[in-house]
Amino acid sequence: MRYFPSAGPFQRLILQAAVGGEQDSIEGHGQSRASTVPVGASGTTRSAMRPYGHVDFGETTIEAMVEGDYIAPGTAVKVKSVTGNRIIVQKA
Repeated sequence: MRYFPSAGPFQRLILQAAVGGEQDSIEGHGQSRASTVPVGASGTTRSAMRPYGHVDFGETTIEAMVEGDYIAPGTAVKVKSVTGNRIIVQKA
């Protein structure tokens, strides 16, 4: 049983410890998109905000957060603050 995993056809049944390829940073992409939306910008919710959801700012759709109440889809919102890649909105 000790040599079973290293035997020819059985190697495909065992998960390998390393995976090839490169990993892209998600953080940088989110921050660059969040920085394009200024404080006070108006938008419309695309999905329900509980507390996170998607907001349309013109042609850009970005995930945002609401503090407090639930906001239904299609509601007008404005940007309250932008911290790093977190956009906080409130009802307009």
